[in-house]
Amino acid sequence: MLAKDHDTVQTAYQEGDTLVVGGKSFDPIAKDNKFYFTGVNTPVSAAWVDTGNHLLGVPIPVGALSGPVQVKIGGETLGLTSIQIVGRPIGVANALSSFFENLNSSFLAYLIALATLGTLTMAIVQALKGLFQLKSWFQRWYVRSWLREHKCLAKSHGMNV
Repeated sequence: MLAKDHDTVQTAYQEGDTLVVGGKSFDPIAKDNKFYFTGVNTPVSAAWVDTGNHLLGVPIPVGALSGPVQVKIGGETLGLTSIQIVGRPIGVANALSSFFENLNSSFLAYLIALATLGTLTMAIVQALKGLFQLKSWFQRWYVRSWLREHKCLAKSHGMNV
């Protein structure tokens, strides 16, 4: 059973909300109850356990996506359920702040990917130039057309070429 309160079932959550899960096999030590959310690589430990009411609360982490949530205690998977994560409206200032925080943390990865893409593109262009001699063909064609054009111009000005 998933519930935000002890008496209501909730279907949609936001990052930071507390997911309350009912069950009888929870470890009484909150941090030993691990939750695996879709979109989050690391497990989230429960924040509290109410053994009298058989409830356990875990904060929904940043980056969690709608989908399955697994509960693992001592390496054993006790349950799998699905939740829906909904967006939280944020202001322009918060959106820009979040954008620049994320840019800072992933800027190096972005630069590495961009450099790799540029290097790969140049390698492909060089291979094509070497295989098909396009550069030599284009240069010959360009010089010949330039000479033809200027030969006509020279003749129109009375020069003998």
